[in-house]
Amino acid sequence: MSTVLNAEEGVVALRKALRSGQSTAIDQAAAPYITSLREPLVAYADRLIRSSWRPLGLEGEDLLQDAWLRALRYLTEPAGEVIETFEHLRRLLMRMIKQRFLDTLDRAEGRDEKGYEEAQAEQVAEGESDLGEGLLWLEAGQRQKLIGALFAGEETFKAACSRKPKRRARHYQGYVLFTLAQFYQNEVLSDRAAAELFERYIALLGVSTSDWATLEAVAEQQGAGEAELMSAVSTLCETNLADRATLSVLRYELGLLAG
Repeated sequence: MSTVLNAEEGVVALRKALRSGQSTAIDQAAAPYITSLREPLVAYADRLIRSSWRPLGLEGEDLLQDAWLRALRYLTEPAGEVIETFEHLRRLLMRMIKQRFLDTLDRAEGRDEKGYEEAQAEQVAEGESDLGEGLLWLEAGQRQKLIGALFAGEETFKAACSRKPKRRARHYQGYVLFTLAQFYQNEVLSDRAAAELFERYIALLGVSTSDWATLEAVAEQQGAGEAELMSAVSTLCETNLADRATLSVLRYELGLLAG
């Protein structure tokens, strides 16, 4: 293994090259990682694909290529500053490979497209263009109970739903975590007393302490906005929060599941 792969400077050089936008510099900085990681990560991706009883129409190489592109984008974002070593980058790629695999599996089960169509129709009918109620949505009766079940595990969440969910709990967790992180960033950071109460609220919901610490760190970064929060949440939940429309879809579907 090349010396650069064991040194923090290797990832720093790669991040610098990516931000420069110079293709030659990027190729040179990325080459050692591609050479070292390709074979074991393709094998990992192939194992995931073989674990599915559904034909997914893709190969391990497809998952790796997508994960690599996502990882390169993530490295240039504020949230990506935590990726400092070869091992950090390897684990990030594995997580992104699994994320793409699970998303593909969800689509194969016919969940995502139907959910998006229903939610988009609802948004048109209501004239909804953003998240509307924001954090208050989490405090509304039966919905609050559903959020608590959401972080208690997949089966507990399914049992608390008024109908069969269209997708796995991690997708809805992504919406909730983003909403919480944005509220923390906009309303709580400047108020220490509020911060203490908010931490208790997070704990009562059952959000993982380590996951919340990660989102807190991103929310507290200077200049971090929606894109950075979405990226951090997507990595934690192994899903893909692309924009506010996606968040509105998830919010709408949770409303249906709450009954």
